Amino acid sequence: MNIQGNQIESLEQKAVLTALASFVARSGCMFLELGSWAGDSTVVLGKIAKANNGLLYCIDSWKGTTGTYLENIARNHDIFSYFWERIKNEGLEDVVIPIRAKTDAAFEVLKKESFDFIFIDADHSYNAVIKDIEHYAPLVKKGSILCGHDCEGRISDYDINFLEAGKYMDSSESVHCGVVLGVGRKFKNYSINHAIWSVKSTGNKGWAPTDIDFSGLVQKRQFPPGPVCSTKSFHVFRYGRNVYALPKNAGNNDITDEGVRNGAVAVAKTVAELEKLIKEKADYTPSPVYLESYMAYNIIWYKNRAYAFAQSIGSLDITQATKNDLQMYTADNRCIITDSLYEAKFKLAQMHCEQLENKLKGLQPAPQTDHPALLESYNGYNIIWYKNRAYAFAQSIGSLDIAQATEDDLQKYTADNRCVITGSLNEAKLRLAEIQCEELKNKLKGLQPAPQTKKPVLIESYNSYNIVGYNGRYYAFAQSIGHLDITSASKSKIEKYVKNKQCVIASSSLEVKLRIAELNCEKLESELGEIKTRA
Repeated sequence: MNIQGNQIESLEQKAVLTALASFVARSGCMFLELGSWAGDSTVVLGKIAKANNGLLYCIDSWKGTTGTYLENIARNHDIFSYFWERIKNEGLEDVVIPIRAKTDAAFEVLKKESFDFIFIDADHSYNAVIKDIEHYAPLVKKGSILCGHDCEGRISDYDINFLEAGKYMDSSESVHCGVVLGVGRKFKNYSINHAIWSVKSTGNKGWAPTDIDFSGLVQKRQFPPGPVCSTKSFHVFRYGRNVYALPKNAGNNDITDEGVRNGAVAVAKTVAELEKLIKEKADYTPSPVYLESYMAYNIIWYKNRAYAFAQSIGSLDITQATKNDLQMYTADNRCIITDSLYEAKFKLAQMHCEQLENKLKGLQPAPQTDHPALLESYNGYNIIWYKNRAYAFAQSIGSLDIAQATEDDLQKYTADNRCVITGSLNEAKLRLAEIQCEELKNKLKGLQPAPQTKKPVLIESYNSYNIVGYNGRYYAFAQSIGHLDITSASKSKIEKYVKNKQCVIASSSLEVKLRIAELNCEKLESELGEIKTRA
């Protein structure tokens, strides 16, 4: 069941939340979450609490905020059962303590407690935000952190009339006005990163910005929002005091990027003013946004989710796709659904590696010809067989007669990975997969900072490796090693595991995963060599 709601929306937001909670985590720590819904942030916080033998209290009615679409979802689904099943699947049932109540009622139960970390993601209307801060801020221990979700900037970033008009709604034009106003009026100084606000208690009701360094993470106040509406030719985005009209075929729609804003066709203070400039009427029905094409998939942003559809499907209107359609496409990997563009691309890279592994179980015989022969197009390359070699040329090169290409031409193209030369079709495809994994690694590097904890934190199991966060780094140990206490493992022992490819060390979880994918590619290459030797 796919339950959407006010959840932690991206790897970046998960990284920020992880870093904040890890900063104050200690043995026996007490965490509190206001607004848990389907458990996205609960899982992030629960794992950190578990690693430190702590507890996480979760307050939610699991009925949805009154007057929002979450209330309608809760009428048709048992959200709490979904939430608790997820908690059990993550092995957190002995850590998470759910309290089924509104936050003001739960305060009467918890008002004598004190916490190391409090995360607010409940009712986003102005009065509710003010009340939650006033109730729960005094429960934060000195030196500990109070933070919350969906704060897209400071009051000064917006027109005050816009914020005042939307403060009693959950959100207005992708901005949670009640949160922006409430946080800005309760705290003089505070930190914001990817729409997560945070302060650190200095004691005696004093607060200071957390100012934590999120290693490798681009510092942004606002998480890239979706369009507030669309017209016939444009998507309309709000950023700060203005709304921007971007062409529907623009490709990059990250309105937090100054370059994207500079490329807008029109800019205005309100949607009504923008309509007059572009001479098109706005439609507030949620509209799909094309993000990019990647590995023969089209990636679409729709209703706060990234959908990657195989181009082989042909034309598809996602607004008309039924639940059965999506289940059918996801069942045979023609559709991938994630929370962000980067996660979609990462899963597509994984899937292609798996497909390649299956294909490499048997070598395809090459055509017996001295004339260039197009074998196939693969991931933006045309693979040609010529004089007993496979040449993969990037389609961006355009038309190329390999029979006329000089040695200098080939060296130039191979130097910047626009040409790959191998002994077989499958070797060419394997090399292309490695190149694309490397490109993806460069884009994703550093998105998920490791927990700053003195105790190892098991992040997840992945491709026969256990990934552990420890002292600001990620360690992936092959499960074949068996039980290993990293805190007592010597440097020489770790180096031995690394040398034997039983351990991978990196500064981000995605970098670790991509390195594991590379090791799998190396393994495939070895198996490929054995097959050729036997042949």
